[in-house]
Amino acid sequence: MWGLGLRLWRAFRAWEGPLQGAACIALAILALALSAAIFGPLALRGPALLGAFGALVALQLLVMWSLRGMQTAQSLAWRAFQRSDFARCSQLLEMEYRAGRASRSMQLLLAVAYRQQGLLKESEALARQLTAADARYFPAWRALGQALLASGEFSEAAVALAQAGESHADSRVELGLARYLVGERDAAAADMREALAAAGLSASHAWLAGRVLGGTGEEQADGSVYWQEEAACFSHTEYGAALAEFFAERRAPRATP
Repeated sequence: MWGLGLRLWRAFRAWEGPLQGAACIALAILALALSAAIFGPLALRGPALLGAFGALVALQLLVMWSLRGMQTAQSLAWRAFQRSDFARCSQLLEMEYRAGRASRSMQLLLAVAYRQQGLLKESEALARQLTAADARYFPAWRALGQALLASGEFSEAAVALAQAGESHADSRVELGLARYLVGERDAAAADMREALAAAGLSASHAWLAGRVLGGTGEEQADGSVYWQEEAACFSHTEYGAALAEFFAERRAPRATP
């Protein structure tokens, strides 16, 4: 019985805020209705029992709604991440991590969510744990490289991103950016060209690759939004300052062909 109660409590803590509030109200109504039915005058017992029944139905509907699509802590965290609620995403994943239930993909998402909140040391530490556990887990190398890049550790970021460069075209652009920021312009240009030739490159990263290679980026203006948000998010770091300077130029300095 205790185990069941504990599981229900853990599930309740993973619910979204409005659902938790509605459940608390329904429980309060249920408690009041039952108290009135047991201890109240006889004339009040009928309406009180009816109210208790309504509260139970409401609780059942809330539970069914919370389980729509068989949501897990990971799916709830991912939904929070998608709406840029990185604090809520971290909260859900931290609960699973502390309880020893966080999968590798959940830990990776937590590392990325930490970065988006500016918790760069936490993001780096978690990404390092993942790469230490499996050196071929390329998404973790990318997460590590992104955390180091945002921290202004460009050389270290390049080393980490080089491990992830073959896993996704976007990570190859990020590797090129790290090399560009330490002055390795030839290597950066080669990375950008390789990324542009690969499949799956996002519009934002294609825009940056074009800018580093000397284009204005005007033909893909929407692609700059991601990097503008990066510059704003990390304006207090050397990385954010470098991106701001990048935007301040009418044209990026042309990389050596």
